[in-house]
Order: sequence, then structure tokens, then C-alpha cells
Amino acid sequence: MSFELKTIREKINWSYANLAAYQIALKQNPRKYIIACYKQRSKLYKGLMEGNMSMQSIYLNERKKLKHADECAYCGKQNVPLTLDHLFPRSKGGSDSGDNLVYVCKSCNSSKSNMDYFAWIKKTNVPIQPEIAERYLKNAYQWCDEHGILDNELTDIPSDMPFDLDAVPVKYSIKNQ
Repeated sequence: MSFELKTIREKINWSYANLAAYQIALKQNPRKYIIACYKQRSKLYKGLMEGNMSMQSIYLNERKKLKHADECAYCGKQNVPLTLDHLFPRSKGGSDSGDNLVYVCKSCNSSKSNMDYFAWIKKTNVPIQPEIAERYLKNAYQWCDEHGILDNELTDIPSDMPFDLDAVPVKYSIKNQ
């Protein structure tokens, strides 16, 4: 990254744009970043920052959640009992709304405990699930927008956020997939 992220908006948008590039790379055979990944990232980040592009609707994530309601959203296990987990833990102010809930196996839910999704990923090195990361970033952006802090400097992060902004990745690695 050849520039410094200064605000919460910049960090979330940069992470979201990098996630889009990562998703393109995952579709490649062999999996690798190609020019199209970097072009997508650049175009999306610029569009998000200028306000002429926006993150996709959470509706698409909800459709995927319902379509895969028989597998753990975190590890992909199937045919195991599932529970609902909060991406942003309730103990830290996360809501009970559908956009903050995902179906996960008991093992992942127990392991994650009261951490948010990215904090748990950072601690455990479990591979990032792109759909879950996308949902998380949309929720983070929405929460920050509702609380009027998107343009806060990264040095001015409120302590009552329901997620760990420091754990939000600014790049995604295909090595662990």
C-alpha cells in the first residue's frame, strides 16, 4: 500500500475493495492476484471514497446465508448442529438483527466466544470466509455511519464500538485458502 489510511471510512473502504480483489483471485486457477484484481480494487476504492459506488446490499448476503443454512459459515462443516452467532458480539453492543447473525457450528461458536469475527480470525488463523468478511464490513460501515464517526481519524476510535477496528484486515492473503 503506497498511501496511509487516515480515517475509519478509508480503512473500511480499503478493506472492502481489497476483499473484492481477493474474491477475484480466489476464482483464478491457480489462485493468484492478477491485473484484474488490482483494477477492481482501485476502481471500487475510488468509487466508494467519491460516493459514486456503494457496498452491495446486505440482501445478497442474506440470500447466501439462507442458501447455505446447513453448513457452518466459518469453517464450512456440514451435517452438524448449528447455532446462531453474532459477528459483533452482543456483549460488546452487537445487535440481534439478522445482518449480524450467521449459522455456525458449536465448535466455532465456542472458540469465537465474545470476540468479533475479524478479531477471532486474527487470533486463530482460520481462513477468512469472503461472504462473512463482506457482511462484517457492511455492518461496520453502517454502524460507523449511524454513529457519525466514519471520518474520525484512526487515532480517534471510540471505545464503545461493537467490533475491533484494529483487527479489520487491509489486505487478504490467498496462501491460507
